[in-house]
Amino acid sequence: MWLEDYLRTYKGAVLIVSHDRFFLDRLCTSICELERGALKRYRGNYSAFVRQREENDARQEKEYEMQQKQIAKLEDYVARNLVRATTSKRAQSRQKQLEKIERIEKPMHDTKHAKIRFTYAAEPPIDVLKVKNIDISVGEGSSRKTLIDELSFDLRRGEKLGIIGDNGIGKSTLLRIIQEQLPHKGLVRWNSNIKISYFEQESANLNRELTLMEEIHSRYPLLSDLEVRSLLAQVRLTGENVFKETGVVSGGERAKLCFAIMMQEHGNVLILDEPTNHLDLSTKEAIEEALEAYTGTVIFVSHDRYLLSRIADRLIELKDGGFRCHEFGFKKYLDLLRDEQAEERRIAEAEKFAKAAEAAKDKSAKAYRNKQQRSADAARKNEMRALEKEIDELQARIDALSEEMTREEVCADYELLNSKCSEIEELKNKIDENFDRLIELDS
Repeated sequence: MWLEDYLRTYKGAVLIVSHDRFFLDRLCTSICELERGALKRYRGNYSAFVRQREENDARQEKEYEMQQKQIAKLEDYVARNLVRATTSKRAQSRQKQLEKIERIEKPMHDTKHAKIRFTYAAEPPIDVLKVKNIDISVGEGSSRKTLIDELSFDLRRGEKLGIIGDNGIGKSTLLRIIQEQLPHKGLVRWNSNIKISYFEQESANLNRELTLMEEIHSRYPLLSDLEVRSLLAQVRLTGENVFKETGVVSGGERAKLCFAIMMQEHGNVLILDEPTNHLDLSTKEAIEEALEAYTGTVIFVSHDRYLLSRIADRLIELKDGGFRCHEFGFKKYLDLLRDEQAEERRIAEAEKFAKAAEAAKDKSAKAYRNKQQRSADAARKNEMRALEKEIDELQARIDALSEEMTREEVCADYELLNSKCSEIEELKNKIDENFDRLIELDS
């Protein structure tokens, strides 16, 4: 998020390769798609690109179908009339017309999307999980370190809980603790009739020496080869890839194998640790659609803001030494975060001004104040107050411009975006000038 804010005010050009759709939406003014050996450029951010691509595909499909009908009609006329003496010339004319037609390429729709669907047979109870006063600790013996103490939360049927926080804060450890895989203090109590299906971040639960086919067979020996291949095909693992060992395939292919296993497990609680890492965009979208349609309970750790925005209806934010529970989704959390950051800036500026005022007060108490000095001092204080007020107004304008730059119509207009960046830079320079003047008045 810091990087986004920095790059949005950067005046140079930026070329980005990324699968982070949130990042692309906030930064990009155009998108280039590289597909089937050709590069095509679209104006606007990622969301605008998706809409334009769908519109272009629909238009090309329609134009292709209309042209095919025209070609079929001409070919039929030529075939029926070319050998007749009375209509031969007209048929030859149609033949030349056919040869001159600039053929529209048939749209190449990617029909091989992953078909992921999570289901369960056993209906879970209303109250699924109770966690009370647990600790998140790492290490053993004297080297054991407590990251967070006394974490508590409850989870009910159908809720989708996102866990967020900095790297190394204990998010993955928390997922293992609630599954009783690690020692802890406090209480973790799952209700009856619960079946957990767990996605590990690094797929450590897979046997790296088995092929993809063998991995499924080892878990579900009653499935036929055809059923196993059909299951793998649903996550786009096909052809000779299914005979490769899990240790040599890519991280994305191992993740897809894990999703295939989870579909077969039919868990009514899904626990996922960074499920969209290593995945291409189409598979990410398939996972999101599957989780959105899933009626069971979901607990997931992720840095994927697109996934968090779409799936999480509650959040637990792990922080250094503590945690916060948010009874709302990720978009509202971002609004809260922006408000808190603005408040922190305001408090820091107020403290800075208070220190400057205190220093000025101490200095003036030591000096002899005649009438002219008192008059000059009053003018100086008035100017300082005016500068402080102007700084607040300038900062408010910067915040408003930053918010405007997140809008799609602004992101899609490079000139407008650049002008707003320039205005922000000018406002920041003016704030710096005012601070310099405040220091000069205070000295």
